[in-house]
Amino acid sequence: MSVDPRGEEGQIVYGQPIRNCYVPKTIALTYDDGPSQNTDELLDILDEAGAKATFFITGNSNGKGPIDTTRKWTDVIKRMVQEGHQIASHTWSHDNMDEVGSQARRLDMAQNERALANILGKYPAYMRPPYLQCSNHTGCLSDMRDLGYHVISYAFDSGDWMDPDNFTAMAERVDQALESGDEQGSRMLLIQHDTVRTSAIDLTKYILDVVSQRGWKGSYQVCSARRKDSLTCC
Repeated sequence: MSVDPRGEEGQIVYGQPIRNCYVPKTIALTYDDGPSQNTDELLDILDEAGAKATFFITGNSNGKGPIDTTRKWTDVIKRMVQEGHQIASHTWSHDNMDEVGSQARRLDMAQNERALANILGKYPAYMRPPYLQCSNHTGCLSDMRDLGYHVISYAFDSGDWMDPDNFTAMAERVDQALESGDEQGSRMLLIQHDTVRTSAIDLTKYILDVVSQRGWKGSYQVCSARRKDSLTCC
């Protein structure tokens, strides 16, 4: 499989993780590891709220089958795009990108590119590394830059992976993060997993409700064409 490097375009940073949004008091909803059995219901919730999100797609992990040859995953990915959500890469295999060599990293990214191109006719310029492991010293960030990817990290971790059934703990983390955001005028780039039902369904409903109550400006994708600078793009 060939690797298709792209040139750097625009003002959004390459070669270092993006952790925050540009617009104050906004929240970017992002979901890793999908699509999953929860994703269609999550899309219904987002549609009802008029909210947009970014989905970091894995090509074939957790035994779900390849996304481009498994009809239910192909359909839900097409639906994401049709409803105005952003598609980004979370690698093909969900391997730790700091623990594999450069060639393996590049081929893994290329395999996910090809799968998404088979479904959508194009592939993304944004990625989030599994386990958030992609560093300078291993050459991972350099590889992603060479391949034309913006690397997305996060400002706030929902913690849904630590205790996937504990809605109370997740909601408390959200409240703490928003309290800090209210005080500092910060921009929130949130990480969740649509493979975790309590997070994808219950926590998303909670976030959309509490964000509205606090007067924040709603939810956005990771990259919005409306405003961006050299460091952040929500």
